[in-house]
Formats: sequence, C-alpha cells, structure tokens
Amino acid sequence: VATMRDKAGAMSSLAMWNQRAATSVDASAVAETTAPGAATGNYSVVVNRLASAQTVSSRVFAASDTPAVFGPGSLTIELGAWTGDPVSGFTPKAGASAVTVAIDAADDTLAEVRDKINASGAGVTATIINDATGARLAIRSRETGAENGFRIGANETTDDGVATDGLSTTGRSLLFGMQ
Repeated sequence: VATMRDKAGAMSSLAMWNQRAATSVDASAVAETTAPGAATGNYSVVVNRLASAQTVSSRVFAASDTPAVFGPGSLTIELGAWTGDPVSGFTPKAGASAVTVAIDAADDTLAEVRDKINASGAGVTATIINDATGARLAIRSRETGAENGFRIGANETTDDGVATDGLSTTGRSLLFGMQ
C-alpha cells in the first residue's frame, strides 16, 4: 500500500507533469535542450545555407614549376572575418596570430610557394589549379564560417619596379581575388 501511495503521489506531482524532453534524429547535426515553460510540440530544423570556406586564387602563371615566378619576400596570412557589404574591413580572429611565410630566392616556383604555405600552419591550404590557360595558386580556409576568412599581405624584399610581376603582385591578386 505504501508503494502504491508513493507512485500515486509521484503521478500527481507538478514536477513530473511539467517535464520536457527533447530528442534529435541526428544529434551530431542538431543538439537539443529544453527549458521550463517550453511549448510542447514537434519541431524541425531547415538548413537554408551552409557555411563555406573562403577561397582565393592568384593570377595565371605559365606552369607550376616555371622558375622565377616570385622574387624573395614574405606572405603574411591572417585569419579573421571580412566586414561590411560591400567588404570594407577585416577583423582578426580572436586567439589567432598572423603567420609570416618567408619566400627565399630559391623558392621561385608556384609549387614551392604552395609547399611553404601548407607547411606554415596558417589555417589555410594551398593548391595549384592547372587548366588550359596555365597554373594558378588557390588558397582556401581550413575551417568554414565567417570568422575563418583570411587575408594575405605580400612584401617583396627587392622590388624590381615592374607592377605586373613579383611576390607583391601575387599578394595583391590573392588579397582582392576573394571568391
């Protein structure tokens, strides 16, 4: 009789009847929580747009292994978010530091610059795209989302005075070639 009384008391408790439970068909995609006063019902989540990774590409070069593509200098890669519409600024990512990739005179091909960028741990991945027009360096954020955009600055050690070649031209292409 005492057990039956305890069970009946639990069933008449407001704490029991005010409980909410939530489940997700795919907990790795959508996490669920409940709160006091949450409305009872079935809810669905619709994804209208997925976050994407920023990708930029350089101007076209003859081939990925053609010597003397770049002069010596450095590329500075910084993670963060582009701001404004149209883009008018850049906010560095909290906790991330800019990474400088030194390009020596010996690193004068697209392939060598790609390898240096990939070894830098800058939060981006560099690849070479070859097509009928030639080869170009493409750089993509490793992570998706607005806070994982990036900007690239270029500094030539020796400027040859020619505006259409050298490391700084590639850096400008990468800076303004956002896709």
